[in-house]
Amino acid sequence: MNITESYRYPGSAPFQDTVHDRLIFFGREEEGKLLFHMISSERLLVLFARSGIGKTSLVNAGLMKPLRDNNFIPISVRFNNTDESPIESIYSAMDSLKIEGKGFYFKGNKTSFWHFFKTSEFWSQDDKLMTPLIILDQFEDFFIFHSKEKRGDFIEQLAGLLGDKPPKEVTELLKTGKSSLNTDSPEVKVLIAIREDYLASMDEMSIKIPLILHSRFRLLPLSREQAEISIINPGELEDSQIKSNPLIFDQKATTSILDFLCKRHERGQTYIGDEVEPFQLQLLCNYIDKKTESDREKREVDSESLVGENGEKRMEKILEGFYERQLKSRGGIWKRRRLSRLCEKGLINTTNQRLSLEVGEISRIYGIQKKELEELVNARLLRADHRVGSVYYELSHDTIVKPIKAHQNKHFIQNFKYGSVMALVIIIILTGVLFKYNKSYDSLLSDNLISLGDKNLERGEFKEAEENYLKAFNLYSNKREIYNKLITLYELEEKEDRAFGIYMKLEAALREEVQNAPNNIDIYYQLGTVLFKLRKYTDAIDVYDKIIEFDSDNENAYLEKGIIYFTLEKYDEAIREYSKAIEINPNNEIAYSKLSDSFFLLGNIEDGLEQALKVSEFESQRNVLSDAAYEMGRLADELEYSLNSKSTTR
Repeated sequence: MNITESYRYPGSAPFQDTVHDRLIFFGREEEGKLLFHMISSERLLVLFARSGIGKTSLVNAGLMKPLRDNNFIPISVRFNNTDESPIESIYSAMDSLKIEGKGFYFKGNKTSFWHFFKTSEFWSQDDKLMTPLIILDQFEDFFIFHSKEKRGDFIEQLAGLLGDKPPKEVTELLKTGKSSLNTDSPEVKVLIAIREDYLASMDEMSIKIPLILHSRFRLLPLSREQAEISIINPGELEDSQIKSNPLIFDQKATTSILDFLCKRHERGQTYIGDEVEPFQLQLLCNYIDKKTESDREKREVDSESLVGENGEKRMEKILEGFYERQLKSRGGIWKRRRLSRLCEKGLINTTNQRLSLEVGEISRIYGIQKKELEELVNARLLRADHRVGSVYYELSHDTIVKPIKAHQNKHFIQNFKYGSVMALVIIIILTGVLFKYNKSYDSLLSDNLISLGDKNLERGEFKEAEENYLKAFNLYSNKREIYNKLITLYELEEKEDRAFGIYMKLEAALREEVQNAPNNIDIYYQLGTVLFKLRKYTDAIDVYDKIIEFDSDNENAYLEKGIIYFTLEKYDEAIREYSKAIEINPNNEIAYSKLSDSFFLLGNIEDGLEQALKVSEFESQRNVLSDAAYEMGRLADELEYSLNSKSTTR
């Protein structure tokens, strides 16, 4: 069946192994040829690059068809299915394999990889024997999703498949005369495609496969010349497979896009480089392609429609839309807020330079775990870097810094407007309260100082926020609230000693409040949190036990006790507390997640996966709501663009 597509640039998705995507794939011709020749001459090749450079696109649109045309049968395998071991993923890919046309293959013996590929046969439609090429795409998933034990089993089998001699058990079988197979290595090749920041993880494989990195190919960003071809050629292409009319960029528009994508910031200086990341190029061009009128015989992108006085701002707006879509797709409001705080405050400094943060610091300050960070890397929002025995994360590119800051400023203005209305309401209420109860001037002044401090904190003005909070401290009767605000401030500034000192003062204040209100569960809760931060774990457990005395069905108290035991590496006790929380509330997603982690660390993989699956079910339910929210946002963007277009036409 002849299927046509309208898009000329795939956007955030990688190019696929289809007729349409191969037609519009430009700029990587030389890399495709070189990669093909290296595969032809090597049994094992490692393709690596930074996230967003286009490894999967090159393999899909630039490599698959030339391989098939030269009697290779490419078999793509992913390791992102945690229900399967890596070994099972290989066999699943083989079971679902279909050879183009009238080709076919005989399935082999699954005793081992060596047996399977030794006894399998792959035939083309013109009766030519084909060589299988196993493509282990996005191989970082192998290290992210699978246990060391399962990885070890897979590496053992892969080493046997690629070795010069058959595995030991095969040799022994041949000696007995019970097998008719010869000792020649199976006719098979392997291509591993992996993110550059995970390259060091492959050292784990070097004991069994010493030459694992002997043959490797590093894919670099597009040069400016390649990027220009990637912009112009797909737009001008006329083919029956593409149902949209040609899209023509004039030279000034093309130059504007390239200058924007090549812009770099380093040591306070801005300059135009010579490298373009394909992901961002496709994102921009996909947006332009969709927004350009399609009813004309030839659509044109000229200096008036794209460049002009606000050309760069328009392109930043497109990338800002990508950032906003990533936020909207990340589940609940609190999860989105944590992500926006990380991107807007943690990964960008006051001079709009990109910063990198260690995974543990991100978890501690922003409450975002490694699995979520990896999702953001795969979505091309973040980039990961393995160094100094840990993983550091940063924004994927300089070009998205300004769009992120623009998003932050826009929402600050919205929040400010909302806050102004609320402040007016509060002032009216306070005026009435002051009139009725004769509230003191000092108390009103302290409220104002706290409000100013909060605004300073939102804008990242840490010094000013601290000054206002400390001024309010001497006037305000509720010292606990000021302590909490100072702790938030110091943790954002990473001033751990100061935060620790405030925690100690807060503990004393809370213990005094407990004496005055011994039945107030909220005070006990905050005391438990503070004791945990101070690493007074036994005291914290006593506090949560006190809460349970008041309320035996308090799921959060059991959950907090579980977290303490987990921190102390007492996983059996943690499992007991998490299970109690789930018994009280079967929809406690956090408890399921923590329970899964505890089982994994005890080596109980089966129970750990069972709990992890339940967490995935909760996430799936949230994604349905996220999709609806995204669609509403998309329709709003369409309306805004339509209104702006009409305004420009006038």
